[in-house]
Amino acid sequence: MTRKEVLKTIAALCIFAVIFALLTAVFKPKWNSYHSDQMQTRLQGFYRQEKNSHNVIYLGSSFSYCGISPLKIWDEQKITGYVFSGTGQKAWMSAYYLEEAFKYQTPEVVVYEAGAVLDEKESAEKNNRKSIDYMRWSPTKLKAILEICENTGESKKEYLFPFLRYHSRWTDIGGEDANLKVDSSYFLMGTMSWCATRPVPAKKLAKYEQWDAGAIEGSSLKVGPKSGNAVLKMKKMCEEKGSRFLLVRVPSMSWSLEEAAAVQSFADENAIPYLDMNLYNDEIGIDWKKDTPDKGEHLNIFGCGKASGYLGQYLKDNYEFEERLSGENRKFWEESAKKRDSLENSYMLSQVNQCDEYMRLSDSEEFITMIVVPGTAKNRIPDEIKDTFEKRGLKLPEADTVNEPYAALLDGTKTVFECFGGELSKEKSYIWDDTAFLLSSGDWTDAKQTKALVDGREFEVDKEGINLVVYNKVLRQVVDVVNFDTAKEEIHAEHKSQPMIIDEDVLK
Repeated sequence: MTRKEVLKTIAALCIFAVIFALLTAVFKPKWNSYHSDQMQTRLQGFYRQEKNSHNVIYLGSSFSYCGISPLKIWDEQKITGYVFSGTGQKAWMSAYYLEEAFKYQTPEVVVYEAGAVLDEKESAEKNNRKSIDYMRWSPTKLKAILEICENTGESKKEYLFPFLRYHSRWTDIGGEDANLKVDSSYFLMGTMSWCATRPVPAKKLAKYEQWDAGAIEGSSLKVGPKSGNAVLKMKKMCEEKGSRFLLVRVPSMSWSLEEAAAVQSFADENAIPYLDMNLYNDEIGIDWKKDTPDKGEHLNIFGCGKASGYLGQYLKDNYEFEERLSGENRKFWEESAKKRDSLENSYMLSQVNQCDEYMRLSDSEEFITMIVVPGTAKNRIPDEIKDTFEKRGLKLPEADTVNEPYAALLDGTKTVFECFGGELSKEKSYIWDDTAFLLSSGDWTDAKQTKALVDGREFEVDKEGINLVVYNKVLRQVVDVVNFDTAKEEIHAEHKSQPMIIDEDVLK
């Protein structure tokens, strides 16, 4: 073979490799949204963290990323951290994640959330894929792939070359798949702040409320060899790296006293500190009617905040941490913590039923509120509702006014404009930081005039009574659209659009 032929062959192979890599990147599923549990984003976000900036690394399954918020802990205790975990992730995969984490971080403490520690079954292929596909290539990833395939019989080639697994997705490829950019807006430090509420049934709640630390006397359950060896492997890695190792169980009604006793026994036998927060529900203040998205298995954004507050205080009381943040990184954490709080405040709006409480919660500098009352013969605003708005300096149409439309826009606590009847013959607009807000309200003869738009996106505001569109300036998006039908005898909120809510079980 001549030199020219060799160069041509090398060039052809390079071109093939580039094309194959691009096809792989396009065809791999994009797990970067709430509805795909953000696994891609969580992994890529970890690799973007400033080196050696985290005091704590949190490991585990979905219980960890639903139940632990490093931002909440940092905001209250100034302890930095990242939830480096995966959906349905078993202890032996978490051990590989810890090995990976130690390449980039030197935490004083490593927390393993023990929700999966009694589970010896292999993960489903989808969950293994989520844990592996977006890890950086390294000997750690290769070892994880080999163990998965040895235990499950899955194809090594398909893990090493994901295109072989995903090439049949060509009919499902969409615009999201072609976007290969890393989500640089991600700020939650590995947490999935689940914005949904599904209360626990009363019978299940009564059984859980019988928990008592003194009731743990023993258990027929045992931590199995695969999980137990993985936990001990994590403990040993921590000892070698100079980190402290801590087992934690976040509040969950899928946990039992017997399971708690089994893990406590394992921890005692192996000299591992163990905090089971299910035993401190009163101190933490979990409300299983409000703080869970799935009837008690996981915590939603409210429950996560409460559990993280308790865990943060425990870490502060039992360990010592050094300052890790540089100037620019500190600014990012401050902004991120503000966003997390704003996300919680926004979701809280969607849970409110009464008009006076809604207006009180929305009376904040972080919100822009668009208010529309269509002019209809049925629109009668009760005095108690009018009083609620008058406290904010707004004057709604009189109770005996027929076909009198009304619109107002508030930027924080400031009234930008307030218009009645004929004043609304022309649309009213407002610009905040390049975001355009447009409002108009017509009477019953021309309902098409009643509209509210944010950057060209229209929201439904033509219902009887009072309609509100709430935009969050911190999150830069509409977070709630609500109607209070004042024609009804009992006036309750009907939330028309709640963009922050996850309306499906994303963990399955």
